[in-house]
Amino acid sequence: MTKPKKFCLPARSKRQILLAFWLIVGLFAAFSLLVQQSVYYQRAVGEDPPPLLVKVSNLAGSGFTVTWLTKIATTGQVLLGESRQETENQPNDLLSFPDDRGLATVATTHFVTLYNLVPEKTYYFLIKSGKTIFYKTLNNKWAKTGVAEEKKTLEEIYFNPNLDVSPTNTEGAYSLEPGAWKGCGDGTDFGSLNPCFRPNLVWGKVTRNNGQVARGALVHLEIPGKSTLLSSFSDYEGKWTINLANLIRKDLGSYLPYSPGTDLIRLTAEAGNDEVASAYKAIPEVIAERCLNIVPQECLTSPPDQTNPVNLQLNSSIYISPTQSASKPTAKPTTTPTPINPQLTIKIKCQGVSQPGQVKTALLSLKKGEEEIVSQSLSLTANAQGVYETTISTVAEGNFTALLKPNFYPAKKALNLVIQKGSINFLDFSQSDFLAGDLNDDNRINLLDLGIMLANFRANNTNDNPADLNLDHQINSEDLGILIANYRQTGDSF
Repeated sequence: MTKPKKFCLPARSKRQILLAFWLIVGLFAAFSLLVQQSVYYQRAVGEDPPPLLVKVSNLAGSGFTVTWLTKIATTGQVLLGESRQETENQPNDLLSFPDDRGLATVATTHFVTLYNLVPEKTYYFLIKSGKTIFYKTLNNKWAKTGVAEEKKTLEEIYFNPNLDVSPTNTEGAYSLEPGAWKGCGDGTDFGSLNPCFRPNLVWGKVTRNNGQVARGALVHLEIPGKSTLLSSFSDYEGKWTINLANLIRKDLGSYLPYSPGTDLIRLTAEAGNDEVASAYKAIPEVIAERCLNIVPQECLTSPPDQTNPVNLQLNSSIYISPTQSASKPTAKPTTTPTPINPQLTIKIKCQGVSQPGQVKTALLSLKKGEEEIVSQSLSLTANAQGVYETTISTVAEGNFTALLKPNFYPAKKALNLVIQKGSINFLDFSQSDFLAGDLNDDNRINLLDLGIMLANFRANNTNDNPADLNLDHQINSEDLGILIANYRQTGDSF
């Protein structure tokens, strides 16, 4: 019996098959690399984060400021043009303004001042985030397609030396801080104190809830319903300063007269990772009696003012009340752990609401003595009876004065709030209603709120509309009646 012959390829054929094999492997590797590069390129194109919460502030005849946030740290610029067509069609040829902290600044907060502009002139701007140019969309967001934002500079506004800025101010109630001085427009920029030199610097510090300073946080200030927006940012120590001499009337026609100790300013601070802080505070009265009738240069050795800082604490977490979370029954009773930090449960009742409704947002300020310790945004949820409640666990110990202002309701103040460690403390405003009708959120119910109500009267879409005071999904005579009943009511302040 003969053995079968083995089939053998010639050496040349082996080399050809091996070569073909490695050629296929090489082509597959090249194709995989090409796919990976394509995917990487597609991801890279969308890496630059879009601007969020874009705000225009510090309006003046010579310019204005644009601020925004991004989800991830990147560079930021504002591109400015003089016509809409030029701005939208030739973005790479526009005038570019970098971040005030420097062109190479990489951050999640962005602060850009546009300067040397022409008064009473309309400009158009885009925002460059990283290497990507973003346009404004119809829903007020910013994307890669859209239109240029339009903004007009103010006319030149001068101080009137014959008009008192604040009727309630005494002659000595003017800040001598550098930058708080404004000339009268008659060449007396370095003159003695007089009514056209306006108070004053508001200042403070931004921190996180762990006590660390927050560098580069955006700080905005306004007198709700009366002024345009002013802004600044915190420095490497977390400190910020805003000059109230730059407040402009809402109608943009002149500088804003205001009354220290009476008018309420609203301050907000924003940083990355959805961190935010808010506070309401009466404009401080500034006393510098030793500097009366002395030019600023000769008064630098005297105390600049006696105002207290407005410290803003950023918070990013919403703390839910234990009564809002369901728990499963267990065979053995469990012991509730003692909270390490003091906890504070807040309850409120809002006029016209007797059923579960939309979540309410409120601003809580706790003050110990003359120093504002805590300023925090809250989110409160209503039970079946319309009582809104939440619990926070970042408050300090001690005896406080508390000021709580739900959005669209005048504020209420509580004295002698004692907060102790190792227990849940209560701030209960649910025994009497917060009055409804503060539709412009300026802590008073007046003609401005009535105008907003009438403008929304019988509106079809009432979702989240503050003019729907009783949450019945209608804006009608019932809501109007509630507002009129509360007309001329004013909220508390510190």
